[in-house]
Amino acid sequence: AATALFWADGLALSRQFLVPLYLISGCGLSAPAAGWTMAAMGFGMMCSFPMLGTLTEKFGCRAVSAGGSFLAMLGVLPFLWMVHSQYSPTLAVACLFITGIGQGTINIPSISAAYASVARDRLAVANTAINIVQRLGGPVAVTLMAIVMSLAQTQAHPAGADPHSFMTPFMLLIVLNLLVFAAACRLPMWIHQ
Repeated sequence: AATALFWADGLALSRQFLVPLYLISGCGLSAPAAGWTMAAMGFGMMCSFPMLGTLTEKFGCRAVSAGGSFLAMLGVLPFLWMVHSQYSPTLAVACLFITGIGQGTINIPSISAAYASVARDRLAVANTAINIVQRLGGPVAVTLMAIVMSLAQTQAHPAGADPHSFMTPFMLLIVLNLLVFAAACRLPMWIHQ
């Protein structure tokens, strides 16, 4: 569960780092337009939260979390096409909405599985450990993403951002999705209370 939480937070923050930069630098959107486009992801997460309890009871922690990471990855795949071919505002909004739904279903089942595996007298220590793991995942993944972006941008177009230079960073985002998926597949299927 800790591994899933580490990579899930890394995935979420690196996506929030990469996509706006792609929209602004690679596609020429203004900062407000990029922000409104990113709002679709937040709306998708907001839509997934009310269903989490029902989904987890019906399918279990592993299926919900792994399914969410797979859905989040499906939402990223069209960005590879957009980077290679042409930006589509409608496709970007739809993909970010789908990604938001997927991202919204990863953390809560993972946290539930982590807490369920700990004895009650160890919950305070577990809470601290889980918090630390989550806080480390984001900076590690964002730093890795920043390094990859920097290398891709200088190799592709030293003078400025080129949409094609975002291909490698988006591929890294897919790798992060796969790491979350692999970690989520190791979660317990059901929480025993």
